[in-house]
Amino acid sequence: MVKTNMLARLMTGAALSVVAGMAAADQPLFEFGLEFGHTWRDGDAVNSSVNFDGELAEIPEYFSGALSFTGTNHFDSGLILQGGLRYERSFADEFGEDLDPGDPDPEADDTYKQGALATLQLGRVIGDTYWGGYGTVGQVSFIEPDDDQDATFGVLGAQMEYRADNWSVGGSLGYLTSDAEDEEGADEALILSGNGTYYFNNGASRLSGRLSYLDGWIDNDSPADERDELRMLEASIILENQLNWSSDRDWSAFVGLHWLGYEEKDEIGDLEKASDTYISAGIRVSLGGKGLQGRDRYQAPALPDYLRIVQAGPVVD
Repeated sequence: MVKTNMLARLMTGAALSVVAGMAAADQPLFEFGLEFGHTWRDGDAVNSSVNFDGELAEIPEYFSGALSFTGTNHFDSGLILQGGLRYERSFADEFGEDLDPGDPDPEADDTYKQGALATLQLGRVIGDTYWGGYGTVGQVSFIEPDDDQDATFGVLGAQMEYRADNWSVGGSLGYLTSDAEDEEGADEALILSGNGTYYFNNGASRLSGRLSYLDGWIDNDSPADERDELRMLEASIILENQLNWSSDRDWSAFVGLHWLGYEEKDEIGDLEKASDTYISAGIRVSLGGKGLQGRDRYQAPALPDYLRIVQAGPVVD
């Protein structure tokens, strides 16, 4: 817990700097998001060790909802200071009765309940290229009685993005650590991510994609020779369209398709695999009147979906 708490203190101090910077800014940009989604979980690791005779069962599909906030200040010097918050809640317990029709209140194993994170990004645009670093702290929790797997996590990393007239391409490299009473989530993991965006319809529409790879450990509360290797591959594609644009605000709607594949390799070489397919849809409102492409140019680049990454580990453990 010490490593995550230390990062949290650093993030708190940096967040105060963000607030102070925005208070002194002429026109900070504030963005609010509302998102709904549906997840399907599949793979040989899902419910591989349970049955419906009084044991726990992993819920293979569920709805979810999320709220997000981003505040950004882009100084004349090219410096970008940005803070973000996200809260996500799954409604997996609503699907539990489908697993065991004879039990009106079934318990769920290794099933995501909710997550929250805070992110700070600091960078600078030099010419057509953004260079910067970021820090993220967060927490994920699971449906009882697996709340001993509830995990806090932290990520530190660097990112860059080249920004052309109607497209951009970039990447990030982060290091993730986590803590839990029963450590079944990703830990001591490197995450390499690449992203790209294409703008069309005079900048009022965009198609963006991301591909991320994680290489780390799981079961870090076990002896060193009993820890298991964890690998993940995340891919997503999102289409977003601007709905209206005024001098002080703009609205946009988006739909997305996301996939997360993950596998655990134990000390004798056996593999457990699973994957999550997630569809999302939602709206964003931006206070600052930049338009869709202008908003992206004003902000720091997007990051991998760390909540989804951390919540997946217990399924294959």
